[in-house]
Amino acid sequence: RDNGNRLFDSQNNNNGGYACDRAVGDGYFQPENDSVPFQSLDASTGDTTTFTQSKRLYFYAGSILPIEWTNQHGCGGNSKVSCEIVLQYACEDTLDPQVDNFWPWAQNKAEKGTKYYGKQHFRDTVGNNIAAPRDGVPRDSTDAATDTITDTEAAAIPNTVETRRFGMQENFDYYEMCQRTERNKGLYTADQRINRNDRRGTRQNPNGNRHGFECNEERDYYPWWAPSPWIDIAVLTDNAADKVCHYNDAFCTKRCEYYMNNTMNFHKKGYCDVDHSNSSSTVKRKLNSAAWNNNRWYNNRAACQTAGFKWYEVSHSDNLALATNSFVCAKTQFARVNQLGNGRADSIVSQTEMQSQGVVANQVIEGVNANRFLWTVPDIPRNKSPNYFSPDVASAYKSCVLRIRYNVSSADFQAWPIDAVDPGSAHMVDSRNNSKSRTDPNTPLHQNPYIYINPGESIIWRICFFRLNAVFFIIFCVKGDSSTKGDMFVKLKETPTSILEPFKTAVTFFPSSRCPPPILKAAIWVLDILLIPEVRFSYQVCSFSACSADTPKVDAVQMKANLAAGGKIYNVNVRGKRGNIVQVYPSVEYDFVPNMLALSNSDMIHFQWTGSDYNPRRGCNDATGGPPDANTFSTDANANQNPRADRSNVVLTSHMGNNVPWLDHTNADLTFNAKKAIANKTILSNAPCYNSATDSATTAQDCLHTIMRLAYLNQQSDSGLVCFSNKVTSR
Repeated sequence: RDNGNRLFDSQNNNNGGYACDRAVGDGYFQPENDSVPFQSLDASTGDTTTFTQSKRLYFYAGSILPIEWTNQHGCGGNSKVSCEIVLQYACEDTLDPQVDNFWPWAQNKAEKGTKYYGKQHFRDTVGNNIAAPRDGVPRDSTDAATDTITDTEAAAIPNTVETRRFGMQENFDYYEMCQRTERNKGLYTADQRINRNDRRGTRQNPNGNRHGFECNEERDYYPWWAPSPWIDIAVLTDNAADKVCHYNDAFCTKRCEYYMNNTMNFHKKGYCDVDHSNSSSTVKRKLNSAAWNNNRWYNNRAACQTAGFKWYEVSHSDNLALATNSFVCAKTQFARVNQLGNGRADSIVSQTEMQSQGVVANQVIEGVNANRFLWTVPDIPRNKSPNYFSPDVASAYKSCVLRIRYNVSSADFQAWPIDAVDPGSAHMVDSRNNSKSRTDPNTPLHQNPYIYINPGESIIWRICFFRLNAVFFIIFCVKGDSSTKGDMFVKLKETPTSILEPFKTAVTFFPSSRCPPPILKAAIWVLDILLIPEVRFSYQVCSFSACSADTPKVDAVQMKANLAAGGKIYNVNVRGKRGNIVQVYPSVEYDFVPNMLALSNSDMIHFQWTGSDYNPRRGCNDATGGPPDANTFSTDANANQNPRADRSNVVLTSHMGNNVPWLDHTNADLTFNAKKAIANKTILSNAPCYNSATDSATTAQDCLHTIMRLAYLNQQSDSGLVCFSNKVTSR
């Protein structure tokens, strides 16, 4: 990768993982508006046929989409860590909103009369270029377009070749509010020196470094207390029941109840602003205030109203009719620490639907796989206001991004408020436990402590846990080594008594003679870990009645009949990248996801896969079928032998252990060329660049070559949507 902080703080140890899923070229080959025109030439007549190629993954509402990830530090009932996985999505309607008086007012999009009142702030309306979410378009074949967007309004509007190079998810107005608003100073930050007054500064990011337009405070804390463009899909936690918890379910655990009661999907989040209903109150009053310009804009109701401004509270359900089952809380799968590997298959209950109605126990065969959440893609929500988004909310769902957040911490202290834990649990640490120096007694947790155990009256800490009246006590036993034995380690800078002073009511010292056998021979205080790496990808949602002009044409009648008979649509996509296991790390080699399905006669598969022209040139195989590297083809004599491009394909085999395609098992006399002809005919029967009734064999061959080189294979005709008449196992 060129820039790991282009859109968000990925924290992926300087390894980009997947190759960029796009072709080499400028805006003609990979426009943000999703369609690329191609022409098929009939060499015998000179006639050309124009067709469009979809450049974005799309998913049908109601279809099953497996979402996979690996946990570097473990998860799921692992005694070494506490873990949450947060899944969210956002589309154009919240990332570049059109609606007024819902989000905080910003310069040029505020009261009536400002430049973007009643319109989206950042979409290029002249060139019809989407602003958010956008991936960025290279200026030419020599450009990777991986620079971080500059912190200006002009850069956020993709109306020039240079600004279209920038990717953007959260928008400029959102980040401006983040860097102007005072951070939550009631949070526990341990011994970190936070060098920002605003929301850019956190315990994870004390210097407030920028990653795209992501707000650091929102990224580091979930659920957040301020408005966010992200809509919640699921939270997977160690503290969940075996059943999937939905909104208002009675059996949810305390942790799941806490998530349900604090999701912005249904519950309001507050912000401070000028009075939107007062015609004499303009956004300039906020922009010219000392609090705004000193990055101390008000983050709570009391301070906001005292300063003469108005406190607003909003939720996503104010504008969108979100289904109550659109957000779930479920149990995480077990994964061991320090392994980018598979989760334990028998613990998977992670799905949007209830287990009795879901797909874990039947069609989707889990086996041994990466951690997985089975998302039932929701219907495009109905907008409650006619002025919410134009021309309609379905058009906003042509461009969406999915986000996965990984929160992991140790269990040294209580990190959750009282309404998120069971009765009798310890109180959550907060700013009162922060330390100003290494000798500050407010907290026992310090960065990189030094422990010294000497031969004399050194300290060995024995920790004994027992419960009395629903309160856990910790007993520290002090016992010295003999004067002739012992090893010198490093100097102890903190004394146990000073460290434990704030907690002395819960700590009792016993002489060694009264202490039970030691559970641990030594206790070393360590700094709590809070990691929130993320991954995101872009997609669009399509319903049967609201598809764009570039969306594939399908047999909607047959699809609806299958769904009415109890069938489901399963999305089959591709994971991994080109190369061997060492070359692709921390990604994996190519495979389909899921790679095994047991289907009923009403089920359907929606195949989609991506290619990339941005794989590293590391001596991979010839990759027959992929074009040579466009950047070096004219100068590199070995370009054909080491291209960066790759392509995927799918074939039908009689057994998962076979590699030879299964075309006609009833006719063993077919030659290879005959089988190849059948395969080509099958592809061409759904190809947009060939008509068997009018086109020549030369056109057919050219069409096949064109399809082989497309980054997305044949989406526009939806040949990948396959209906099965018999129960089969497909790979």
